[in-house]
Amino acid sequence: MTAVRANLRLAAPDGTALATDVYLPARTPAPVVVTRTAYDRSAQLQEGLGWARNGYAFVVQDVRGRYGSDGVWRPYRAERRDGAALADWIAAQPWCDGRLVTLGGSYSAYTAWTTAVERPRLVAGVISLGPAMGLARVKFDRSGILRLAEHAAWWLERAESRTSRTGLAAAMFAAEPGLLRHLPVADLPERMWAHLEHWGDTLAAGPGHEAPEAVTDAELAGLDAATLHIGGWYDLLLPETLHQWRHAGASRTLLIGPWEHDLCWSGSTAVGAREHGPAARVDPGRLLLRWLDRILNGDPGGAEARVFDIGAGRWWTGAEWPPAAGERTWYAGQGGTLTPDAPGDGADRYSYDPADPYPSADPGADRSALQGRADAVRYTTDPLAAALTIAGAPAVTLHASTSAGGTDFIARLLECRPDGTVLALAQGAVDTGRTAAPYRIELDHVAATIAAGARLRLEITSSDFPYLARHLNTGPDRYRGTGVRVAEQTIHSGPAGPTAVTVPVLENPWPTR
Repeated sequence: MTAVRANLRLAAPDGTALATDVYLPARTPAPVVVTRTAYDRSAQLQEGLGWARNGYAFVVQDVRGRYGSDGVWRPYRAERRDGAALADWIAAQPWCDGRLVTLGGSYSAYTAWTTAVERPRLVAGVISLGPAMGLARVKFDRSGILRLAEHAAWWLERAESRTSRTGLAAAMFAAEPGLLRHLPVADLPERMWAHLEHWGDTLAAGPGHEAPEAVTDAELAGLDAATLHIGGWYDLLLPETLHQWRHAGASRTLLIGPWEHDLCWSGSTAVGAREHGPAARVDPGRLLLRWLDRILNGDPGGAEARVFDIGAGRWWTGAEWPPAAGERTWYAGQGGTLTPDAPGDGADRYSYDPADPYPSADPGADRSALQGRADAVRYTTDPLAAALTIAGAPAVTLHASTSAGGTDFIARLLECRPDGTVLALAQGAVDTGRTAAPYRIELDHVAATIAAGARLRLEITSSDFPYLARHLNTGPDRYRGTGVRVAEQTIHSGPAGPTAVTVPVLENPWPTR
């Protein structure tokens, strides 16, 4: 019968007591699934019992300074040594058969990776679910711009506390919907609903900062463990999922579905206005058990990618992501055209006012109501004569100028359906103070079949607020400035300075499964 040994106090290398629960199957020794969490080990009671019912031991530990564990939690610190110590302790137990699999989502995925690279001879597999691999990598967009709303909400609810303040961010924003407009951004903690002494440390460190305990690409490549990477097209951390999969060892499996950060555990088939159909549902328990059964019984496999086409509502499989694909380029033309042929020289203009920034929209939202805003320019194709399958990361070449000393440009590829619905496919950003013109903006990865009759639209604006901290157009430091100015933005087109979007296109889509 299943046995549970809860509230064990295991000593970390420095003597700090770390609260640990153990779930044992009826038959031991057994392989062991290991999770180290910042979000309360007791919340994983049912998961632990489920693993035990299926023949696996399950060990879950609160990271230091959180919930039942002693010490002080400093995100992304001490996790290597604490995880290694836990792996050593498990390997020495009579109920462990010597095969460990580290498992985690978000911050716990980071701890899964640190344990694996610290004890590669003990860890047979890693299950990585939407990994949050470091403050600089999570809190800043790849453009180097702060993900303002995420940083404010996560730090308020999770950081600088022994327990989470779940729901506090939603309550605060409901009571003060304009709070994130406060300037300077660096002083936001003075307005937020908790004492947050270290909220600004991330701003001070900046997007280029790498924590001393970062998991390196060389460490990932050197792992012999089989790895399973699960991510969502609508997940903020999709770039991290793809990064880990791309750099992990030879035995690696990728699964990207039409999900947000809760991935396939949500059970929903829709995100915003996008309905993906019944194929979007995946049984996570069955998925993990089948993968573990395969890799622990001598079949680690090679590289495999399985991704969901958000337009066709079906899964593709192949050996790599992105797959080998052709390219199609559309050029922006003055007045809003988007054509395969470069037009004559021209320019389109708009005003960007940081006091009235272009607003963010929820994942999957119908963006048609935003298309009337004047603080953007838009270029649209003719209706597609045939369906088009996009697979990979589109890229925008942007020839643009500004009346400000520095500013942002946000590029967004949209799907415009015949019924008037407008849905985002991918977007990217550039801070003109961090790179030279002309600007190359790599957009998000996407797998989507666009139906015949729909149109593609390239939208250029200068903010995505509050998802990204807005540029103030008054200097290089958007986080400590208080003054704003309106910038006149010019998007150039034509042979001398083309603005264009290049899209990876599958001529022969992957076989479905």
